[in-house]
Amino acid sequence: DLLIGIDSHDCRVMSTDEAANLVTGAPGSKVTLIVERPGTGRVEAPCARREVIVRSIPVAQIIDRSAGIGYIQLTGFQKSTVMELDMALKKLKGEGMKSLVLDVRQNPGGLLTTAVDLLDRFIADGVLVSTRGREPNQNQTHTAHAPGTWNLPIVLLVDENSASASEIVAGAFRDHRRAKIVGRNTFGKWSVQSIYDHDLGYGCGIRMTTAKFYSPNGDTLGKIGVKPDIEIPAEKAVAYVIGQVDPVRDPDVHTAVEQLRQVEFTQR
Repeated sequence: DLLIGIDSHDCRVMSTDEAANLVTGAPGSKVTLIVERPGTGRVEAPCARREVIVRSIPVAQIIDRSAGIGYIQLTGFQKSTVMELDMALKKLKGEGMKSLVLDVRQNPGGLLTTAVDLLDRFIADGVLVSTRGREPNQNQTHTAHAPGTWNLPIVLLVDENSASASEIVAGAFRDHRRAKIVGRNTFGKWSVQSIYDHDLGYGCGIRMTTAKFYSPNGDTLGKIGVKPDIEIPAEKAVAYVIGQVDPVRDPDVHTAVEQLRQVEFTQR
């Protein structure tokens, strides 16, 4: 569908901001979108405005019930992510989860603090990540706190678009030998960015790299990325779809399940 009109306004001659301002309004109020659909023509779509909540965990389910293997698809690191993670883990535990596939493929990252809080759920002690920059306040070391740690086998799925906060997780899991990493080499964005909007005018800002982050072993892998323990060639990978998981046809997920089945068998 191609959006061509908002109420009685032709949005094809508008800027993105102008069109967005017309779509935005009070919760519950109405707006009519006019779309052009191939083979159908113009279609009017009356819509009710509401708050947009973007979830960072669209999938949390058991993908192998006999072995108790859970799966969580994580698409970003935002303020609500850790709360969503806690709810997902509790749900899967209630459904018999004994091990976990954590999927950060195509995850471009997000908040450093969220990555730290996520790692703290799975690593009991030691350094999780550190940052080093030109300013003293950019030099920080984040460590784990033992209470509340989930002590279960984990496979982490990564790919060439797993970046930033996703790589913080991959680097800590690798250095602590906390998880088997499956997929493809990560993106290689090991930098911390800050947004400065002072005296630049409304809606404007400058995003600057202010520090680099380092794995627990002291590695910073900008333009290098994290190499998986088990590499699945790109030509064998299937299309990644947000909100879906296919343990049979997706070779990344299938390999993760096979790895966790071996762990489960050993534990018995």
